[in-house]
Amino acid sequence: MRMRQATTYLGGILALYLSACQTPLGASPAVLRTVNESAQQEINLALSDLLGASRVLVDVTPWTRSALLTLERASLKDPKGMLVQGMNLEKPQVFRLKIYVGQCRIVQVNTGQSRALKQADCQPAPA
Repeated sequence: MRMRQATTYLGGILALYLSACQTPLGASPAVLRTVNESAQQEINLALSDLLGASRVLVDVTPWTRSALLTLERASLKDPKGMLVQGMNLEKPQVFRLKIYVGQCRIVQVNTGQSRALKQADCQPAPA
């Protein structure tokens, strides 16, 4: 009996979580149509802002094929290639490219925060 209650409880939590991840009305997954230098810089600035980092340098070419981009902090290594800080327990950050009413936006999935992109040329993601 306890197992059934636990399963029902976990199922309810999963349903609640999935409903919170639904795309808002008018938003759709997007990919970059092309990558140019100004869009690359704008996206890196938006990612820096969303992550609260002073500088993020990411190749955004994968966003030409997929609406999702996952970033992990690079591990610091000494000159011999050994990890300096040990295990990194920080969760990867997931970003989704979306189109909201014709405007390209980066959405940080972990927090729900987003930033508008003016230089990026987005199109609906292939199904």
